[in-house]
Amino acid sequence: MKTYSVKQIAEMLDTNPETVRRWIRDNKLKAVQISRKDGNIVSEDDLQRFLRATPKYLPKFATGLAVISPGIDIATFAGSLIASALLSVYDGKNDYDTRVLPADL
Repeated sequence: MKTYSVKQIAEMLDTNPETVRRWIRDNKLKAVQISRKDGNIVSEDDLQRFLRATPKYLPKFATGLAVISPGIDIATFAGSLIASALLSVYDGKNDYDTRVLPADL
């Protein structure tokens, strides 16, 4: 099972590491603190649960994942972009335009 540090999540979601720590303190994002020195570790499953509950960050996660994992293929990347757009449409909470254009790929 893949795990992420607070810093990695902050980079993937284009947010401040302190914001990620606040999510953890507020129990919005489940994490395990192995030691004070190493900080919090978040499992991939827990991160996915958080992203499903907070669709605002799904498109940023897909882009951030490509940056952290340069070996990701274009089909996986395109699929994650399309999935995030479909989730935001299905959710019905987002009022913004969620179309995925060829230029976005």
